[in-house]
Amino acid sequence: MKESDRDALIVMVSSVVIGLSLYSFSLAETVAPFSEVHQISTEDNSLKLHTGCHELEMYTSEGQLNAIETGLQEVDTVRPTTHQLTESLIEGSGSNVDTVEIYGFEDGAYLSEVVLENGERVDARPSDGVALAVEANSSIRIDRGLLHQQGEFFCDHYL
Repeated sequence: MKESDRDALIVMVSSVVIGLSLYSFSLAETVAPFSEVHQISTEDNSLKLHTGCHELEMYTSEGQLNAIETGLQEVDTVRPTTHQLTESLIEGSGSNVDTVEIYGFEDGAYLSEVVLENGERVDARPSDGVALAVEANSSIRIDRGLLHQQGEFFCDHYL
């Protein structure tokens, strides 16, 4: 095989591989419009949700941050917290918290829903949803479009 033919073949194969990779990436975005939160941190009236290479920061009250921290640290409380009570009520009604989805940003506030295992969706403040998900040991997911618009991207190795 001539060197020029080999080079042309390499370019063609590389183009196909890159095209398939881009198609695969766009297909993943279509199939999975939400990214799962892998780490939660709190500091200075700020709740930070980490999803791989994105971080979404939202500001909330000290009380909400304390409730989230109580759940994260699995602190035993004398009496149930509001979020523990809510989880017990959901379980008592025959369902469980499946996930919390943070899906939008409107008028300066994030929007979210608690999704129950029975398919019901309940509007919630994101901080309440996060505290409930932590108590229920459920997943938290953030809309990928929202992450790209409002979140911070911090992974250099993908650039």
